[in-house]
Amino acid sequence: SVLASLVGSATIRVSVGAISGTADLTVSPGTPARLVVIRPASGIFSDWRFAVQPQVAVADLAGNRVTTDVGRVISLSVPGGVIGTATATTTAGVATFSDVGVLASTGTTTALAFNATGLTAVEQPITVAPFSFGGGTRLVGTEIRPGRYRSVNAAGASCYWERLRNSTGGNYFNYEGNPAPSPL
Repeated sequence: SVLASLVGSATIRVSVGAISGTADLTVSPGTPARLVVIRPASGIFSDWRFAVQPQVAVADLAGNRVTTDVGRVISLSVPGGVIGTATATTTAGVATFSDVGVLASTGTTTALAFNATGLTAVEQPITVAPFSFGGGTRLVGTEIRPGRYRSVNAAGASCYWERLRNSTGGNYFNYEGNPAPSPL
């Protein structure tokens, strides 16, 4: 008898004295049993969508992805609450979340809990980072959340805000602050 747990193919060779033989063996995934995080969420800020959205796979007891699992609804929960779409549906055993984030205080450590009926749940521990977008041009609504911002600089440092007419880097629409930007 042969016991296998990893999906794949193998050839088994057996020899007893002068007698030998081979047998080809193919191991397929077992019954769906649990969830596994295959792409963790990252870029975790409160009240904002994850920069990298999580992916969760359906796996058997040995951890093999069950690619035949289609249409299963995976839900995401977190103690402070979820913003966006808190469910995703499996395709080839994988559920990809596309528009989800968390409500939690900055610095809070908690866990994203992924659940599906009949399967063992999985959690991804997270720490909510303070929101910061650094220097450079950012697209409001995609890279930074809409809102009011103010600059806090050391004495003598300069900073300015501007709104562009388009995303090509030119055609400044207006600005506030000092010094005035110069077109590229």
